[in-house]
Amino acid sequence: MSRAVTRAHGRAQQQEQRQAAAIAGFEAEFHGAEHYQPQQQPEAVPARSASTFDRHQRNNIRFILYLYENKPDLLVEELRRQVDDANAEPDYSEVERRYPEYVRRGGKKSLDERKEEFRQNLLKQVISYALGAPGTTPRQQVIDFVAFTADVYIFVSYVTEIRKDDGSLNKAGTYAGHRSSLIYLFRRYRYSPPPEFNEDLKEGFLNRMEQYKNEHMVLVKEAMTLLELALWKTKLHDDAAEQEGVRVTRGQRKRKRKDSCITSGASIVIKNVLPFLAFEG
Repeated sequence: MSRAVTRAHGRAQQQEQRQAAAIAGFEAEFHGAEHYQPQQQPEAVPARSASTFDRHQRNNIRFILYLYENKPDLLVEELRRQVDDANAEPDYSEVERRYPEYVRRGGKKSLDERKEEFRQNLLKQVISYALGAPGTTPRQQVIDFVAFTADVYIFVSYVTEIRKDDGSLNKAGTYAGHRSSLIYLFRRYRYSPPPEFNEDLKEGFLNRMEQYKNEHMVLVKEAMTLLELALWKTKLHDDAAEQEGVRVTRGQRKRKRKDSCITSGASIVIKNVLPFLAFEG
C-alpha cells in the first residue's frame, strides 16, 4: 500500500472518530454535558487542579476556534489543515435523525442551529486533540504566538464579544478568567510574551470598556428622552379626559401643556429607573 493511500486511510479514520465523538457529545448534552469530550487527566493531578485545567482547556479551545473562524492565519499550518479537513464535509445525518427527539424533549433551537453546534463540536475535537490532555505537554503547536501577541486587540476583541445569553456584558471576573486561561496557554507552550504585552492588554481592555460605556450612555439618554415624552403624552391624555366638555382658551391650553410637562412625574420615574440601566463593566 502506498504512503498516499495510507495517509488518506488514516485521515478517514480520524474523521470517523471525530464524527463519533461529536455524536457522543450530542447524546451527553441531554444530561448537561459540555460540547467537547475532556481528555483523561493524569492520575497524579489533584481534583481541584484538574478542574482548573479543564476550565482553562475549555476556554483555550473556544479561543482557538475563534481564531480559526476569524484570524486563521494565526494558527500554525498543520492545525489549520486538520481543522479544515474536519470542517470540509460534516455528516449531519445523525443530527437530522435525532432532531425530532430533541424537539419532543423541549429543545428550542432550530435544525440549522443544531447543525452548527455539531460542526463546532467536530472542530473542537480536533483542537482538543492538538492541545493534548489539560495539565500535560501539548501534542503539537497551535498558534503563531509571536504574530498573535503583536496585536493585543485580537484577544481584547475576542473576550469582549463573549456575552451573556441576553446579550449583556459579563462580570469582570469572567473576562479575567479568560485572561488567566491565555496565560496558562503561554505556560504550556513555554512562551514568554513581550514585556509590554500585559500592560498593553490591560490598556486595551480599559479602552474597550470605556468605548462600551460611552455607547451605553448614548442609548440611556435616548431611552430617557423617549420615556419622558411617553409620560408627558400620558399626562396630556389624562388632562384632556378631565377637561372634556369644558371650554378653555388657547392661552390656558398652552399653559396647561407646559404644566403637564412638569407634573408628569418624569423626574421621579426616571430617577428610579436609571439605577437599573447603570453600566456594569
